[in-house]
Amino acid sequence: MNSTPFSLLVQSLQEYAIFMLDAAGIITFANTGVEAIYGYPSSEVIGRPISLFYSPEDLAGGKLLHELQLARTIGNYGEEGWRSRKDGSFFWANVVVTPIYTDEKELLGFSKIVRDLTQRKATEQALKESEERYRLMVEVVKDYAIFMLDPQGHIASWNEGAGRLKGYRADEILGKHFSVFYTPEDLAISKPKWELEIAISTGKYEEEGWRVRKNGSLFWANVLITAVFNSENKLVGFTKVTRDLTERRQAEQALKESEERFRSLAVELSHTNTELERANKELESFAFMASHDLQEPLRKIQAFGEMLQTQFAEHLPPDGANLIQRMQSAAGRMQVLVRELLTYSRLNRGDQPLEAVTLNQVVTDVLNDLETIIREKQAIVQVESLPTISGNAMQLRQLFQNLLSNAIKFTRPGQTPLVQIKSYPVPPDQLPVQQSINNNQWVAIDVTDNGIGFDEKYRERIFQMFQRLHTRSEYPGTGIGLAICKKVAENHGGTITVASEPGHGTTFTVYLPAS
Repeated sequence: MNSTPFSLLVQSLQEYAIFMLDAAGIITFANTGVEAIYGYPSSEVIGRPISLFYSPEDLAGGKLLHELQLARTIGNYGEEGWRSRKDGSFFWANVVVTPIYTDEKELLGFSKIVRDLTQRKATEQALKESEERYRLMVEVVKDYAIFMLDPQGHIASWNEGAGRLKGYRADEILGKHFSVFYTPEDLAISKPKWELEIAISTGKYEEEGWRVRKNGSLFWANVLITAVFNSENKLVGFTKVTRDLTERRQAEQALKESEERFRSLAVELSHTNTELERANKELESFAFMASHDLQEPLRKIQAFGEMLQTQFAEHLPPDGANLIQRMQSAAGRMQVLVRELLTYSRLNRGDQPLEAVTLNQVVTDVLNDLETIIREKQAIVQVESLPTISGNAMQLRQLFQNLLSNAIKFTRPGQTPLVQIKSYPVPPDQLPVQQSINNNQWVAIDVTDNGIGFDEKYRERIFQMFQRLHTRSEYPGTGIGLAICKKVAENHGGTITVASEPGHGTTFTVYLPAS
């Protein structure tokens, strides 16, 4: 070839092996890419037939002649397949053969361009194997319904657990909209639609609620919907994981009914103070015993986990170290949960002593306890003059600690938390609900923040035990703190309400007797 800029460019390309062949398939030109990919210098291949690069099996099968014939017939020939190098190793090649003609349509020869795609082939194979492993793993899971939805909510995959839980075979449900699992009441408010909207806007949607099986029966489900986006951040669908928690729900309902029966019995036996005191002491002893029996194995789990992390760290595979870390984290959360459950159980006691409590001092003590997180978040807490009331200092301190820590915690990343606390008198006829204590003087205490806020349709739910509006990975907690606040307010004859708006902060208002 003449040393033109174009010929120099072709000659210097190392990512592509470029050959020129005459009409008989003899190599007349080979660039430096031939040596880079095949291992042959151009001096070793020029003048030799292109069959040099074909296996005996391919030559016996007429593959070379077939390629050249196809190139002449349809204008070019392209394929991907295994090719061998000079050292005998193989690589995955993309091959294009193009015939070259004179102006008089006489065949001069062929150009052949080869590119090494071994790395891409390996990546594709690894991805294929990974997807196959994931598919097999999901398909054999029996305790969870795991399936995919398309961007409109139609069911695109179906595992064995989904069939067991919901009663549908794959051929019965694929292509249908996932709203078939919802109750008529949920469909009436377009619940499936806004669940997907929340998943798209926040990344996921999680809740517990009633769902419908194929036979029409209901089950209590834990549901997690996760939005799936591609590399261009385009929505490609959703994953949906559902677990049947009906038995747990029934147990909770039975426990709730049991508590109701206990309260009724306590009212009926209110004239027997001695018996009531004895029952309360037994309940407190049981709570302490249950707390101790739960805490001890948790401490052992954490201690053994630390031993594994410190003494056997070098012998642990990465997955093992990760699992131990997750175990430690779960045990720590369980310890916090047990402590808060014990706190909540103590609030049910009716013999808590009352005393004059200066609320400004209570808030000052709480701010001292929260000094570290206030400093880390650079939070600003503004406290106006608060009254002195008759109450239980320990319980009121718990109430303000929970409200202040929530106000500082539920803020957007990078946002400076601002919390304002103020009080004002409230006439009895302006209380949110009728109170059990007949008192002419009431005080309202507002705790206002500039945090993330929430939709007010959840304002009753947040005071219930274990109710969360956010995942634990977003904002840590047990889901018990606000239930404790409500219980403390009620123990003092008052109540607590909340007003909020997404993105515009939250105000909790505690109503208490002023004297």
